[in-house]
Amino acid sequence: MGTKVELRLLGPLTDDAVTTACEALRARLRQGGVSRVLCHLDGVPSDLTAVDVLARLRLLARRAGVPLVLQGHDPGLPALLELVGLSELLTSPSPSTSPGPDTGTSGQQGRSMRTVAGQWTRPSPRGGVR
Repeated sequence: MGTKVELRLLGPLTDDAVTTACEALRARLRQGGVSRVLCHLDGVPSDLTAVDVLARLRLLARRAGVPLVLQGHDPGLPALLELVGLSELLTSPSPSTSPGPDTGTSGQQGRSMRTVAGQWTRPSPRGGVR
């Protein structure tokens, strides 16, 4: 069983903060033994900088085969992520649907996924890399 990595992003975010967060996560994932990444979004506004950092962090986590779980996000973030086509950032795959390292696959289709808000949704039928 791996360890949980926690990132705490404090808003509003700057481009430097985005780069620093991504570099920190990349370095930690290279060490191995990570089972999931928990990202706290304390005071981070729902803007395109937040979308940018979350998309980058999610990509890093997916490549390592670990889920990225968001906590404490702004109430407007789900609507913004839906608008830009990244609503899957609010879902946390169960261990059976997590992709392996650098596979670029979405895991088994048809399995349920639990969102941070506690609602249930199904994976995209498109599959592949999101």
